[in-house]
Amino acid sequence: MGKGRFRTFDVFQKTIEEARIQTTSGGLVTLVSACIIFWLVILEVRDWRRIVVRNELIVDKTRSCIALTSRLIE
Repeated sequence: MGKGRFRTFDVFQKTIEEARIQTTSGGLVTLVSACIIFWLVILEVRDWRRIVVRNELIVDKTRSCIALTSRLIE
């Protein structure tokens, strides 16, 4: 099997050289985007690691005296 047969299975084919144009503004947008993504990831990790303690008292209103007494009788 030659190399030519494997090229038909290439999903990520390279574009032609004329279609690839590298500009300064494109590089700047890439760097700014990478910095913003890095900053957001750091903020999310810090928030994920933070321990939050909330003092709450929850009253279960679904239980009634009748249900409580029936359980005691059984």
